[in-house]
Amino acid sequence: MAKKTIDHAIAARSLTSAATDPTYAGVLSFMRRKYSKTTKGADTIVWGIPFDAAVPNRPGARFGPQAIRRASAIFDNDPQYPFDADLFEQMAVIDYGDCLLDYGNHQKTPATIEREAAKLIKDGAY
Repeated sequence: MAKKTIDHAIAARSLTSAATDPTYAGVLSFMRRKYSKTTKGADTIVWGIPFDAAVPNRPGARFGPQAIRRASAIFDNDPQYPFDADLFEQMAVIDYGDCLLDYGNHQKTPATIEREAAKLIKDGAY
């Protein structure tokens, strides 16, 4: 247990390091990748868009990014089948969190998403 840590999402020292958090505990991020608002050094970012205001009868998609992070916790350090490869050994991935949307003004939502995405792409994120 000496080299194991918990809360890899905030305690990771490297963007390519393996997580050792138990599935049932720790800060949730996409596949336990480091949470960061800095894209420097990242090959790929994961960014959630919690939006469901365009749905007339069945809201809930706003919880999608959170649910994906929760479901992905089980895959954080498993060899990915059928390839038996560590996806994060050479690919630096961060979880950038979610897009902040103004739920009081849905007409601004598309422009907000486009502006934030353009910023991330300009910073070199894929």
